[in-house]
Amino acid sequence: MPEPEPVPVAEAVSVAEAVAEAEPAAVTEPVSVAELVGAPTETAPETPPKKKRTIRTRKLFTGALVLGVIGGVAAGYTIQALRKPTPLPALSVTQPVYPVSSIYVGVQPSALPAGSDDATVVNGDLTKLLLPTPAGATIPFYDHGWMELASEASLCDDPGSCFTSNVTEGVARIADTSWKRGDGTYVEIRIFQYQPGDSDSVDKAYTNFPAAGHSTLTMPAGVTASGYEYKDSDGANDDHAVAVHGSLAVYFWVTSTARVPDPSIINDLITRQMARL
Repeated sequence: MPEPEPVPVAEAVSVAEAVAEAEPAAVTEPVSVAELVGAPTETAPETPPKKKRTIRTRKLFTGALVLGVIGGVAAGYTIQALRKPTPLPALSVTQPVYPVSSIYVGVQPSALPAGSDDATVVNGDLTKLLLPTPAGATIPFYDHGWMELASEASLCDDPGSCFTSNVTEGVARIADTSWKRGDGTYVEIRIFQYQPGDSDSVDKAYTNFPAAGHSTLTMPAGVTASGYEYKDSDGANDDHAVAVHGSLAVYFWVTSTARVPDPSIINDLITRQMARL
């Protein structure tokens, strides 16, 4: 057998010195020869910790809330779509019919013909209710036509005030006609119709008819009318009157530059015109 090679004395002494100089704590722990001689040591690489899977409670709650709303809407829509439509109630309710008692039979008056029904006549064409133009007379201005509120107000001394009065007092429409007789006498008839039920304006047209400082005229019997005579700004002699019936106020003018008009002229006009209404 081959004999082992002898260890050099210098290496043995250095190992023994290293062992003697080591701290007591190091002796209790196993020390490798490589650590004693200063050889480099290899360290095992550290294993990274595994990440934990986490789900936030807020996201879970939000998702559940969204799913709940969507599911509720879908369920409600499905229920409404499958439900039969509810029929609408009738627009008109059938009124009860009561038997006619024998005590009223024959008491109710018969209906008036259209020509005698006051409401039918008044609400018709007022221009056709104006007196016809006499034969031989000329037509200087209006001839059985409609007059606008602004046109009527322009004939007043204060157009603005007259227009405001016509509007606020409820004038609905105005019909007018005029003619000139052979003796030069000018005649005009103007019908004002007020809104239905506005009886106050009709009463004012009669009660507020100006007559102060003028000679009053005697009006025909059985007609609600008022009249007076005066001399206008042009020096002409005028007979002026107003008569009322229902929602109508009818104004009359008889004017002459040659003489004072005979009162019988305007009285005849009032009598015949109001009979047509």
